[in-house]
Amino acid sequence: MNVPDEVKKAFMFREQPNEDRFNEWLQVIRGDNSSVSVHIRRGDYMNIEPTGYYQLNGVATLDYYHEAIDYIRQYVDTPHFYVFSNDLDWCKEQFGVENFFYIECNQGVNSWRDMYLMSECHYHINANSTFSWWGAWLCKFEDSITVCPERFIRNVVTKDFYPERWHKIKSC
Repeated sequence: MNVPDEVKKAFMFREQPNEDRFNEWLQVIRGDNSSVSVHIRRGDYMNIEPTGYYQLNGVATLDYYHEAIDYIRQYVDTPHFYVFSNDLDWCKEQFGVENFFYIECNQGVNSWRDMYLMSECHYHINANSTFSWWGAWLCKFEDSITVCPERFIRNVVTKDFYPERWHKIKSC
C-alpha cells in the first residue's frame, strides 16, 4: 500500500465551486506549466503580543520569500507567481505586478478554494503554515519543486515535518 497516494486520494477536492472568478483562475493555473503558488500568511501571524504567533513561532521573512523566488527562477523559465495571502495589499507592495498574480476571490469561508488552486500549481513557495503545506503536498506533479521554511516553528527542529525532496530555506 502506498500511504501518500491513499492520503492524497482521501483528501482530494471533490467539488469544484461553481463560481466564475474561481473557475477562471483554475483554468489559467491548469494551463500554466510555470505556475508557482506563493503562500504568505500574515494577518493573525503578525500578532506581536508575547503569546502571539509571531513571538512564539516566527513568520517567514521577506528575505525568505526573495530567496525562494530566486531559487524557483533557477529551475523554471519565466515562472508565474500566484500569490495567496490574507494580506494581499502588503504582498502587492513587496512584489509588484510583473509575473505576479494576486488571487483575491477566496476569502473567509471560501479560503479552502485557495488551497485547491495552490494544489493545482506546478511549483510552490510555502509559508510556515499547514495551509500551504497541504496545498503543496496535494500537488499532482511528480517534478514539482516546493520551497519551504527550514523551521516550521522558530525554536523547534522539524526535520521530519517536510518531505525530504522539499527545498528548505532559513526563514525566521
